[in-house]
Amino acid sequence: MPVTLIVTTLNEASSVTELWQSILAQTRLPNEVIVVDGGSTDTTMILLQNLSKKTRGFNAKILVKSGNRSVGRNWAIQQATHNLIACTDAGCVLKPDWLEQLLKVQNQTQADVVAGYYAGLAKTSWQAAVIPYALVMPDQLPQPPAQFLPATRSLLLTRAAWQKAGQFNENLSDNEDYALAHALIKTGAKLAFAKTAIVFWHPPQTWLATAKMFYRFARGDAAAGLWRPKVGLIFLRYLIWLGLGFDWLWLVFITDSRVNAGAGVDVSVGGNVNGNTSVLSFYLGWILGLSVLSYLGWAISKNVRYCRRSESWDWSWGWLPLLQVTADWAVMTGTLAGIKQRVMSHSPTQKI
Repeated sequence: MPVTLIVTTLNEASSVTELWQSILAQTRLPNEVIVVDGGSTDTTMILLQNLSKKTRGFNAKILVKSGNRSVGRNWAIQQATHNLIACTDAGCVLKPDWLEQLLKVQNQTQADVVAGYYAGLAKTSWQAAVIPYALVMPDQLPQPPAQFLPATRSLLLTRAAWQKAGQFNENLSDNEDYALAHALIKTGAKLAFAKTAIVFWHPPQTWLATAKMFYRFARGDAAAGLWRPKVGLIFLRYLIWLGLGFDWLWLVFITDSRVNAGAGVDVSVGGNVNGNTSVLSFYLGWILGLSVLSYLGWAISKNVRYCRRSESWDWSWGWLPLLQVTADWAVMTGTLAGIKQRVMSHSPTQKI
């Protein structure tokens, strides 16, 4: 069955050539490739125009459409010739049999939506550590696998399913694929999972780019009205630490102020009020410190097995505590920003 592959780009000069080469290397070529650029200011369009001349067995359309990724994807599907739509992202590299595997599962299951899989392509220890925070690892896949929600970096769906789900929400510039996945489920679309249809993804290379990614993900979820229970746990965790920290500082301040005022301080348990306050602040400080250290240790223990790459990356696990804290604060601030956006649009929230 003929298929159109769509891609959106924005300032992807550093990655679009690698993606195009992986399209050309597919064991089952798409019948059509449509790339929609959102207004790149680098050399992305020049590269795409040159690359589009190097096609083998498919038609290529390079289009420009101002707007976010949702706008670009909807426009690409509207311009598509065929009713089967494959989707991936710039910044990714397709495994040679990616499209073949997607179409194989769709043919076997007659599913409306086939979620492909993905894997991280790390070149540095930082990128290796980012992967388990940004991707669903193989041992974390839901059961049954058909419950795995599709991401636009690796996806095949019918035009009819896309239309019935209301298309991509053009008010969302982040996590629009996650919102579409839930809309597809609500409409009763049949989903399937192709674990061997793999797209390789390049993680962010810097701390700031990673923090921005987590922030956008969280903001996109909240703006779409999708509430993950684990986000509530993050807020609760830091509220507890904030409360413990405030109480500890308050007790230390009281003890120090009384000492400075000349009041006697008996540090033994059962001593005077000043002594009891000093002992309480001591234990409270230890509780707070140990809980934070335990949390950072947990951040390492839960993901260290995913950071064992080549010999040069053995120390990538050392970034995990920093990544955990970065992800937490990016999720909290992104969620608050998304809630604000959601409230201003007067839309309901749904738990997932």
